[in-house]
Amino acid sequence: MATFLRNHGVVARFLRDGADGWVSSGGAWDGGIKFSSKYPDSRYVTTVSETDKVAAVSAGATLVDARDAGEIMKKPLDGSIAISAIFTPTTRLESAFALVPVGTDVITVCDGFVSCFDAKLVGIRLEKRGHVFLGRYVY
Repeated sequence: MATFLRNHGVVARFLRDGADGWVSSGGAWDGGIKFSSKYPDSRYVTTVSETDKVAAVSAGATLVDARDAGEIMKKPLDGSIAISAIFTPTTRLESAFALVPVGTDVITVCDGFVSCFDAKLVGIRLEKRGHVFLGRYVY
C-alpha cells in the first residue's frame, strides 16, 4: 500500500504488519478506524468461495472486477465487468457503474490488499445504486 501511495504522490512509509503491528509494538494510534465501524456487516469482510461464486453467477449475480487493468489483462475473468474505484477517473465512475445490470446481486473480484479494499468500495457504491453486494471473490 505504501508503494501505491508513493506512486500517487502521497508521502507514505511501509509498516510491517500495518497499523496493528504499529500499535502492538507500542506505537500510538490517535483516532479510530471509521471505515470498519461504519461498515461492520459481514458482507464487507466476506470472501466468497469458488463454489459460492459459481452458484451466485448461475443464479444471475454479476462479477465486478476491481483489480488493476494490468492484472485483469494477465488473468482475465470471463463475464466480469471491470470497475476500479481507485483507478477509474471520477468523471467516468458513474458510466462504469451503469454497466452493471440493474438490480443484480454483485460479487466484486480482487487479488490483493489494494484491489480488495477497492472491491469493497465498489461493492458499497453499487449497493447505493440498488444492487445487493454479496462479498468479494479473491482471484
